[in-house]
Amino acid sequence: MKAEYRAAKAFEVPQEVEVIENVIARHVDGIAISALDDQGLAPVIEEATKAGIKVVTFDAPAPSSKALTYIAR
Repeated sequence: MKAEYRAAKAFEVPQEVEVIENVIARHVDGIAISALDDQGLAPVIEEATKAGIKVVTFDAPAPSSKALTYIAR
């Protein structure tokens, strides 16, 4: 198994969406996201799940999205 870390250069939803779209285009098996904004990420999370990519959120949830689960401490 291989894990990679990708992050937006700034704490901004459009940049996080861009990072996620780039990862989707690579046809990865899964994505773990610390969601900056629930509503802002819901469409790109849905895009990932439609592509067959499993998505989980951690630290910050996206409850209105189609992410499989939220992991918190």
